[in-house]
Amino acid sequence: MIARTIYRLTSFCMGLAAYAVVAHAATFSADGAWCSPAGERVVIDGADVTTPGGQKSAGRYTEHAYVFTVPKGERDGGKDLYFEPIGPNAMKVTTIAPVQIEPGPHDDWERCRGATS
Repeated sequence: MIARTIYRLTSFCMGLAAYAVVAHAATFSADGAWCSPAGERVVIDGADVTTPGGQKSAGRYTEHAYVFTVPKGERDGGKDLYFEPIGPNAMKVTTIAPVQIEPGPHDDWERCRGATS
């Protein structure tokens, strides 16, 4: 009887933990308009990105970030921008060169106010 109760309780806790992990993963979405402290704007719509220079590019979701390569001809062209959530309306954005080992400094971007994406 006690063994069955412990088994049921353990199964319930494991199921609850699995649900929490899946629910957290499903809530991360970078979609929308993001503004930098310098006034730059990036619009993310799934795999489609509109860069601060107005160019269209493609991005991808990783486990903990959204990343895209800045098109040539724009500031930081050829480098990757990593958008990592730090809140529901804030992202830490880090620029990383293709051969760079350590991440460089980052900026905190926010959802653009009054913007439609």
